[in-house]
Amino acid sequence: QVQRTESRVAPAPPPPPVQVQLVPRQAPDGSLSIQLPADWTFQALKGRVLAVDPRGGCGFIFTSFDIMSSNFGLRQLPPDVIVSPYRPPAQIIVPIFQKFGNSDIRIVNATVNPQTKMECQCHTADLTISWMSPKGVASMGSFTVRNSRPGGISGNWYAMVSGIWGPAQELGRYLPMLEQISASFSINDRYAK
Repeated sequence: QVQRTESRVAPAPPPPPVQVQLVPRQAPDGSLSIQLPADWTFQALKGRVLAVDPRGGCGFIFTSFDIMSSNFGLRQLPPDVIVSPYRPPAQIIVPIFQKFGNSDIRIVNATVNPQTKMECQCHTADLTISWMSPKGVASMGSFTVRNSRPGGISGNWYAMVSGIWGPAQELGRYLPMLEQISASFSINDRYAK
């Protein structure tokens, strides 16, 4: 009898996690601090921040968007203003992401967090989203969206968005770094008060 030996090729080990030196950054008005890779763009003011890597494939966001129920005849609106009737978090996130030039925006998962909803007395959801960045990077991220209730005669409201994202195909490699960035984010106590 001839004995057959099958040689099995072991699968290649997964690529190691991305490790980058993080440097402290502070908003010009002192309202917040965060640690980021040195080459990330950083926009921060009034307790809000948007930080993105040069390709737009990774980032951190903690900001809010003013939403007007109508443009009230205005020809040009500020860049952080969206015109929309009231929409729950999983629906308003799409025009918010479109505002940044993203396309093919898909809600992968949406979960209402009852504890957060009770604490803020607002509509809130934890969302996993995938999209294509303006630079052609397939991205995926995890976000919390909190909506205020429409108020006054105008019916205007705002949506607060916080979260992290990275390249969809390699998200696991970027998560440790993104978690470090999130953990380093801090609002100045005096500013918060």
